[in-house]
Amino acid sequence: AFGAPPNRTETDHTDLGDVSVTIRQRLHHAHWERSAWATSVLLGIQTPTGATDERRGGALLPANLQAGSGSWDPFVSVASTLELDRLRLDANALYFAPTEGDQQFEGGDVFSATLTVGYRALMTQYPGPTVSLKGGVRYRSEGRAEQAGVDLPGFGREEVALRAGATWHPTPDLDVVLTLEVPVYQDVNELQPDVAYRLLAGVGWRF
Repeated sequence: AFGAPPNRTETDHTDLGDVSVTIRQRLHHAHWERSAWATSVLLGIQTPTGATDERRGGALLPANLQAGSGSWDPFVSVASTLELDRLRLDANALYFAPTEGDQQFEGGDVFSATLTVGYRALMTQYPGPTVSLKGGVRYRSEGRAEQAGVDLPGFGREEVALRAGATWHPTPDLDVVLTLEVPVYQDVNELQPDVAYRLLAGVGWRF
């Protein structure tokens, strides 16, 4: 699976966020009995569709707490998948390069790479359901943010995390994903708190 551009800092308000536009190109694809190998590249840009004028008590929220960025942010991702019967190996890398947006804020560049091993624990005749278990490791590096050309404290981190999860395909066009991520190494700037764990849930629909 491809990585995605990082989400902005969460707040307690709901608003329209930035929308990403992507183009995907398959670089190669090979298949043989009960196995396949494919590699693709994805190019995209995160567009400034999100709201940037949220206020609290009459004061404008800082740029990193807004739903949108106000900037055009390109990204590129490369992914390779090898399937050997029930076993699946996924490797992907993502580079995300924010530009200056609202309030002259520019987030730090982000690089992440993930390696995952999956096993299809439940297989039924198509189009029946399947269940896959997975585990892996993720590296992520985020540069320091700037505002009006000045480095900001409290931004920038480097992290290595272990991941475990499961994917359920009740039908061929529907995915339900649950992932637990536990950092085993963290290097953060200034007084940022360490992350104990992340629990990620998602639903995907192919049409």
